[in-house]
Amino acid sequence: MPQLLLICDPPLKLGRGLIAALSLRGMDVGYLNHASECYGAVQAYRPDFLIVASGTQPAPLDRTMRWMARADGESDRARVFLTGDASSAKLADQWQWPRELCLPRPIDASTLIRLLFETTGTIVATT
Repeated sequence: MPQLLLICDPPLKLGRGLIAALSLRGMDVGYLNHASECYGAVQAYRPDFLIVASGTQPAPLDRTMRWMARADGESDRARVFLTGDASSAKLADQWQWPRELCLPRPIDASTLIRLLFETTGTIVATT
């Protein structure tokens, strides 16, 4: 069964080449444009990875993000990345989120692939 990356950041669009590379590695990508859609999709599909825009989420999605990202050893918890127009350090400080999970826009494709696949134990070559 493919892994699922949900993107809840309307300005963020991954290039076709990156989506194809993710697909070859067994990962589907889904886009959602509104926080309410994202909250419902997170509940329904329990994605493996979630990319969320900073500052646009209502409280229920914020709670869901934190619930999904708990480091409790359960394999069905997603890794949640926070995106925004600030630096990783500023996003981490502002949202009290781990710096390594904060990605400034635009997201570097090789960085994203490394972050996604280092958590699955899959070895990936990045360029």
